[in-house]
Amino acid sequence: MSSEGFTETEVDAMADRIAETFSGMNVFITGGTGFMGKVLVEKLLRKCPDIGKIILFVREKKGKLPKQRLEEMLNDDLFEKVRNLRGGVDPLLAKMHIVTGDVIEPDLGLNNNDRQFIIQEVNFIIHAAATIRFDEELRKAVLLNVRGTKLILELAKELIPIWQEPVPGWTDNINGPTGLLIGAGKGVIRSMYCKSNSYADYLPVDVFINGIMIMAWNYLHYGDKKSNVVNFTSSAEIKVTWLEMIDAGREIIMNRVPLNGVVWYPGGSMKHSRLYHNICVLFFHWIPAIILDTLLFCLGYKPVLMRVHRRISKGFDVFEYYTNNQWDFKSDIAQTVRQRLNTRERRDYKVDAIGLDILKYFEDCIRAARKYILKEYDDTLPAARRHMKIMWFVDLVVRLDILKYFEDCIRAARKYILKEYDDTLPAARRHMKIMWFVDLVVRCLFWGLILYWLSGWCSSLYTATVGYKDTPAVLGTSI
Repeated sequence: MSSEGFTETEVDAMADRIAETFSGMNVFITGGTGFMGKVLVEKLLRKCPDIGKIILFVREKKGKLPKQRLEEMLNDDLFEKVRNLRGGVDPLLAKMHIVTGDVIEPDLGLNNNDRQFIIQEVNFIIHAAATIRFDEELRKAVLLNVRGTKLILELAKELIPIWQEPVPGWTDNINGPTGLLIGAGKGVIRSMYCKSNSYADYLPVDVFINGIMIMAWNYLHYGDKKSNVVNFTSSAEIKVTWLEMIDAGREIIMNRVPLNGVVWYPGGSMKHSRLYHNICVLFFHWIPAIILDTLLFCLGYKPVLMRVHRRISKGFDVFEYYTNNQWDFKSDIAQTVRQRLNTRERRDYKVDAIGLDILKYFEDCIRAARKYILKEYDDTLPAARRHMKIMWFVDLVVRLDILKYFEDCIRAARKYILKEYDDTLPAARRHMKIMWFVDLVVRCLFWGLILYWLSGWCSSLYTATVGYKDTPAVLGTSI
């Protein structure tokens, strides 16, 4: 039974106007082999069985031909559900058409035949090719994100006019919160410069893909030309602070889904002071990395931690601006379009937070990152849990040793610097208790005087205010 009172059978019988929009249509997608592009291709293949052709803009990369890259993509775990639904990879390949080119090249790197094919056959263009690296070289970013978009728009003008998913938490990169959770879960990241009470504004990738498909339908069926720019953000409905996210991730990794090869027991905290953060980074990131890499080198292994921390440091340089600032985005257009969907469309093309379990979502993200990025499968979980318990014990022992070390330092300073020997300890303890009591009395007297002064000040202010209000009435009577 749905939240609107319909049974699943009744919901399934409703029209899927989004799928109907793409029925028989050829869709040209740039960036189709990227993070968002893959999810878009999978969604179109799975939810739009009557779609015409999906034309992908693919270039040769790392010695792999475009066709080879496409076959590898369709054999990815992300496409397992649609492969089972359509009967393997071959039916999916039959729906695909490759166009060789590059958005960064002049005229998109298209030869004349491919350009004419797009102009004659394509009904939709979805431009998803872009660099999202915040530290990208400016020239490359402009060529790809600005000029590339301009060239795609010019190509679109030449066209002949014509009328949680699928894998929970799926990801194939360590951008954003996923990388942070992995780094903290491995015990490598111990400090982060961040406003812990500001909220992390991000959404699962399938929400954005659903939004793209819905907006295409909305534009065609409602002629809605005003809704050209739409913001899909989480802050309009759910606000999860960075502290809540990190605490949830830490609890999940420590108790439910530990990672393999944990360097140290997960810990650390967020810092509001950059100086304090930099000091912690020095002592808890760089110094341990140098020590462990030196040991690895001496044992004949390749040092890795310094390289890892250089990547973390570079990521922090970019990430910190967004974790220490807050923005609010208007999502009223998205809310309006959402109301136009029927119950089935709201279920199959989910673009809201209704029914979202944040903890479950974070657990799905960590499980997916464990499987698809780290290649750590569920059969390794028991060993990972044992290793996590060992690291907890090691962490506890080290903490106690550090406390013991500081106690020894204080005892040594007491004896050799202050010349206060152990036979004076009982008297020192009694004196400490007396000073605690004196401190308490002084604090009480101080705050008592403050409250007394405030009460007198408030009383004087009240008297003056009442007197001021009464004065005109008295004068009026006298006159």
